[in-house]
Formats: sequence, C-alpha cells, structure tokens
Amino acid sequence: MSGISSYILSIAGIVLISIIIDFAMPNKSMSKYIKSIMGFFIIAVIISPIPSLISQKNITSFFDVGGYEIQEDYIYSLNKSKVDIAVSETKTLLNAEGYKQIEIDVSFSQMATVKNVCVDLSRLVILDKAEHKNINDIKERISKLLIEKLGIEKEMIVYEN
Repeated sequence: MSGISSYILSIAGIVLISIIIDFAMPNKSMSKYIKSIMGFFIIAVIISPIPSLISQKNITSFFDVGGYEIQEDYIYSLNKSKVDIAVSETKTLLNAEGYKQIEIDVSFSQMATVKNVCVDLSRLVILDKAEHKNINDIKERISKLLIEKLGIEKEMIVYEN
C-alpha cells in the first residue's frame, strides 16, 4: 500500500508546488509559460507509474492481496448461529402444532456445515390440538420442517424413540 500512498503524495506535492510558484511570480507575462511547464510536470507525475504497471510481476505486487486469510472461527460461529436459529424456529412451530418436548441435536462437520440431525422423540408429548397422532406422520412433519429450515437432505435426519 505504500506505493499508492507515495504516488498520491507526489501528485499532491507537485500540485502544491505549482500553486506556490503561481502566487510567487511577480511578472504575470511569464505566467502562461510557467503554467505550461508545471502542467507538463503534473502530467509526468500522474503517468509515471504506468510503465511499472505494464510489467506482469509488478501488477501482482501493486495489488498485493497475499495478507488475507479465511477466518474459520467466524464462519463456524456464523453458520452455527444460523442452524441454532433454524432449530429454535422448528421447535417453536412444533410446539404451536401440539408436539412438545422434542429434542433436536445437530452435528456439524468442518466450517459448521450440517453433517446430520438427531431428533429425540423419547419424551414426546402429543397434545389434543395436534393434527397427527401417528408417530410416522409426526416424523414426516418434523422432517419436512427440518429440510425446509436447514436446507438438508432427508437422509441426514435420524430419529431416536
């Protein structure tokens, strides 16, 4: 980045010098000649980095991007937060439909992508307002919600009774 900052400073410096020379000139008849010479210097400073940018090896050094790396911890926590919110929303929907005490545990692979989902139905409480009373229909409803909320395949869902 020092190349860009020195380039900008050199442009600012030559412009400042030309302004000072313009104010300091006592004879205004020479003014147009001095302004032409200063204009030439300003243009020379502006186009000075172009030859060095044309060579291939200097283009990569001018736009140095080697100092960037993936922040895996941040991505992991972000993905985990998204999954936690989706699981919470699924549980809330199931509670509203009349299915209580369903435990959903999500296993993650690297970078917090969902590896599998374990649904524990051993303490399931089915209220009277529940649409489905059959365990297979309840599993289908839970699977549909998890697939929709987490964007996973049905094979990734494992049920425990």
